[in-house]
Amino acid sequence: MVANGGEPGVLLPVNSVELTPPVTSFDLSIALRLYLSIVNRQCLVFYSPGMHPYDEVDVLFCGDSPMGLGPGYRDAFPRRWKTLWWHPMLITAPHHGSDSNAIAYQHIRYEWGGLSNLWVRSGGTRNHPGEKYREIPKGQRFCTHCPHQPFKASKQTVEIDVFPTPYFELVRGYRCTCLAES
Repeated sequence: MVANGGEPGVLLPVNSVELTPPVTSFDLSIALRLYLSIVNRQCLVFYSPGMHPYDEVDVLFCGDSPMGLGPGYRDAFPRRWKTLWWHPMLITAPHHGSDSNAIAYQHIRYEWGGLSNLWVRSGGTRNHPGEKYREIPKGQRFCTHCPHQPFKASKQTVEIDVFPTPYFELVRGYRCTCLAES
């Protein structure tokens, strides 16, 4: 089945199909068991295209998804939309930047657009972010809060102006300063 539905040009499903009519019942007992379960890994992923060539950037909302299908999630979700190669995409880090979905970084790098993307992570514990998130160049990763820094209790929105020269400027929020382990 091919992902479809959403709001064309605004919010496009990557791994889901919009149901008509919408499902109205919800089993709360399932919601209470959501950790990084199969349900978490199958969470919905959405792509929001920016208004090119205007001042809006593409956004990929990853949730807790490994961004793939099949055994070990080895097959990347297909990308069905084109973006401008010079235009950075804003990506939410899978599962708080955890390595539990490390394969997602590989899929995003090769299927969704190289190394010029900007990454934002939120939430998590002292175990976050993981090694794969820390391997992203420092200038391209941001956090709404950091469990490793003195300002960890202060959560802040990340706001990025993506069009000043040369590529972007952090307006508000935190640059991730966590080091990759050697």
